[in-house]
Amino acid sequence: MIRFGTALLGTVLLLGAVSCAPYTATESLLGLLLVNSGSPPTSTPSGSANWWNSAWRLRRSLQIDNSSHGALADFPILVQLNNSRIDYSQAAADGSDLCFVSATAAANSAPLAHEIESWDNSGTSIVWLKVPSINANSNTEVIYMYYGGPGCATTASAVWSSSYQTVWHLNGSLQDSTANSNHLSNSGATPVGAKMAQGYSFNGSGNQLEDADGELYINGQTALSFSAWIKAATVGSDKGIFITDSPSGADDRHGLRFDQSGVSGGCTNYFKAGTNVSGSTMQQESSSSVQSTDWTLVHLVWQSGQSFQFYRNGVLDTPSFNSGAPAGSLSNASTVLIGKGAKDTGANSWNGLIDEVRISNAAQSADWISAQYASMSDSYLLYGSVDQNR
Repeated sequence: MIRFGTALLGTVLLLGAVSCAPYTATESLLGLLLVNSGSPPTSTPSGSANWWNSAWRLRRSLQIDNSSHGALADFPILVQLNNSRIDYSQAAADGSDLCFVSATAAANSAPLAHEIESWDNSGTSIVWLKVPSINANSNTEVIYMYYGGPGCATTASAVWSSSYQTVWHLNGSLQDSTANSNHLSNSGATPVGAKMAQGYSFNGSGNQLEDADGELYINGQTALSFSAWIKAATVGSDKGIFITDSPSGADDRHGLRFDQSGVSGGCTNYFKAGTNVSGSTMQQESSSSVQSTDWTLVHLVWQSGQSFQFYRNGVLDTPSFNSGAPAGSLSNASTVLIGKGAKDTGANSWNGLIDEVRISNAAQSADWISAQYASMSDSYLLYGSVDQNR
């Protein structure tokens, strides 16, 4: 049976064959058909050997494009749905019938863990899916999204592996999506439409989100990865993205911020990172002129005995200055503040938007980070055709 990938062209949908199996001239012609919307269901006989569970009536293939990345384990993928990718009228009103299963899974086996961040029957829905393993430099692995059935039993927090200390989607909620319950409190920030569903807006005048117990998962770590989507209202500032202590003006606590004019590296409009490793201050300044008012995915990776690794949109930055790489564990954190940085003393804070903040006690790899950017930029999955079981 041929499966077709879809690409939206204005008001029409081009179906392009993505199967590697031989097909006839007639089937090739079908691959050029243009239809007004969606993909018509391909009938699959009830009880078909490759149908995961007959209680679900519809499925769509999701082909993973990991061709530019190394092997990944327990990897969270963004599944971004809209009217061209799912017929909402055929799914449960809250999406609770969604089930995700590997194309190689046995019938009636346990589905993959997923979390519905937001569900909008008339717009875009955000779902996070955990894939246990993805082969290096591959683009042939397929997940099926089943719907049109009963409720699907899944634990949302299971999407996030144990290395994640906290995952804040910031979708109008300040709840931690991991099992750790590291929730935030809000001081003046406003929920708004953001990169994925909602995020929070900061007005530059002291707004912040805080986990007052953040030091419990910062201090003592020998590796830490921080990531967030940011959108600055302006560039040429010293505004902060996050810090793990009350701002004092010194970059001697774990944090990341904008810096207008470099002291050590001589750059302008760059990012500055700082931390405290077993009592020793460590700092890094990024390359110059990289502040932006566009949505930017930032990753700050630290591990004992190594310099910071700072990534913008999945690409490793070449720093203009490194102060050193002391060995030891993180120390002197007293909280976690989102929307604040070392220079945001008093009534100062980030000016712009922040979305999808994550903290992990693993030193995430370059492959992981570049694949995360591809996933959250909606370029990691190919949404195939719809099959119908009955």
